[in-house]
Amino acid sequence: MNLQKHFHVKRFYTYLKFDLRLNGKTYLFYFTGLIIFLFILAFFTLATASNRVDFNESYYSPLGVFLQSLTCVLVSGTSFPALRSHSKSINYLLLPASIFEKFLVQFIIRILVFVSLFLPLYWLSYKCAYGIYDLFSWENPLKIDSFHLLSPIDWHKDNIDTLVAVSTVIALSVFAFTGAAYFKKYALFKSVFVFMLVALGYFLFMVCLSHLYYYHKPKELFDIKLRSYNMIENIKSSDFFIIIQLIGTTLFLIPMSYFYLKERKV
Repeated sequence: MNLQKHFHVKRFYTYLKFDLRLNGKTYLFYFTGLIIFLFILAFFTLATASNRVDFNESYYSPLGVFLQSLTCVLVSGTSFPALRSHSKSINYLLLPASIFEKFLVQFIIRILVFVSLFLPLYWLSYKCAYGIYDLFSWENPLKIDSFHLLSPIDWHKDNIDTLVAVSTVIALSVFAFTGAAYFKKYALFKSVFVFMLVALGYFLFMVCLSHLYYYHKPKELFDIKLRSYNMIENIKSSDFFIIIQLIGTTLFLIPMSYFYLKERKV
């Protein structure tokens, strides 16, 4: 097999520069919009939190994971924008680059780069928002600890909840990315809809398994009973099972998205 037919460094670099020139404004719009959104959300949270909760890292970190999941799905679900139009799709597929190189460029920019840059943007937006918040006089001023860059990742230090959160973000991003490669129109909305169906089907499947192996009272119709035990130190079998499923799903969807894109050329 001629590997240069699928990947060549110079050709990949040339296409990467072409993509950045073509879609650079779109990428800049994403990052600018994200910074503005995170800043407004951070300032609103700080300005109102003193009247509702004792704002601390236990709120800052989970909010970061949720927002990263949401924005990563948005960015990944809008990958391969040229495929949304028939004429643009033909021009895109005829570009002098292999399908793998086109796939790799979108994967790097939409998933790897964006997932890596979200945490610095999230941290910076909260730092700026807190700096401006501190310039005003408040009835119950907040004194927030100095959250570091990786607080949303390592706020759980004694268990594997962090790995579950990271695996979830990546799996959701790859799922939306696969949907963008498969669907022609309204890829993001269709991907979200399919994910809801898959999640509902998985939930009902687990409910059936629970009823099969455990006794349920009439009021426990949709309850899921799982027996969990410690495997290694603080690692529970249920957490390990979730991580294996998320990693397996991610590894399954990545090549699937490539083959969906390859089918477009055929």
